[in-house]
Amino acid sequence: MLEQENFQKIFAEVERDFKKNVFKEKKIFYFNIEGIEKTVTIDSNGFTVEDGKTIDNPDCHCEIKREILEKIWYEKYKPSFIDFVSGKIRANNPYLLKEFMRAFGRQI
Repeated sequence: MLEQENFQKIFAEVERDFKKNVFKEKKIFYFNIEGIEKTVTIDSNGFTVEDGKTIDNPDCHCEIKREILEKIWYEKYKPSFIDFVSGKIRANNPYLLKEFMRAFGRQI
């Protein structure tokens, strides 16, 4: 399981790496990373992170394995179709997930 300390480190880097104006309107993302749940609200000027799932119908619901998240974040790994088919990444809106990563200087 992703250690809470490592997860907090990633989110500290997210704040540092945020790129304004990727999103023109507010979007809400829910992430479940091996049991750690976060809701991220993002717009053109900034974002907020809340513990848990704080909304019933986010714009993007994503479940991701710890090792894939760390590879994307630290090794610039670009997930393949196999990562989605195998269940390492599950997202109801992969396009929005791609934009989310772009807003923080990452590519998927």
